Amino acid sequence: MFILLPVLANILLMDIFYQIGDSVVVHTSIMMLGTLYFLFIEFDRLKEFFFVAKDRLPSLNVSSYRKMAIRLSIIYVPLLLIAMHGRTDKHPQLTGKYAVRQLQVARQVIRSSGSCDSTLTIVYFDIKDGCVFEFNSPQRRWNGTFTLNANDLKIDWRSPAYKPAFKGISSQGPDAGMVLLTRVLGSDSTEIILQKVKE
Repeated sequence: MFILLPVLANILLMDIFYQIGDSVVVHTSIMMLGTLYFLFIEFDRLKEFFFVAKDRLPSLNVSSYRKMAIRLSIIYVPLLLIAMHGRTDKHPQLTGKYAVRQLQVARQVIRSSGSCDSTLTIVYFDIKDGCVFEFNSPQRRWNGTFTLNANDLKIDWRSPAYKPAFKGISSQGPDAGMVLLTRVLGSDSTEIILQKVKE
């Protein structure tokens, strides 16, 4: 239960801040409350185990310097491994949530008529080169990974996997937090104007 509780808390916070959906948040909240309930009904036994019970394990005859080194290694070894792994956010200037200000396909502006259509409305660029295109609903999303070389942007879709890769150009717009995505397929061109959403 102690291991499950922080995992559920992490999932719940991700569902809330990434706006995964109300039903998912409710489901995770119910699981969180169930876990807290089990911890509550076993509170007396947990209190006795962690705070009242006497330690009968034999002590190690180790010098105080070695004990201090072992304690510090618990902190510094994970930090060293994280530093060796490198940065997870390779494109901090692009990372964030964007609202689609304008979508133009074959020189025609596509406008959303409501939550029932499948017009692109939200774009996420996440750490570890994650990318999500949302089409008017959290239930209609394309998930993929992107690569950015200079201004050349390529997005390979994981789900749905049958969608062709997005190959285009990413450039900064005239206003702060604005990104312009352009793609040309044959004689047709796609232009997406994105505006970063401040949260």
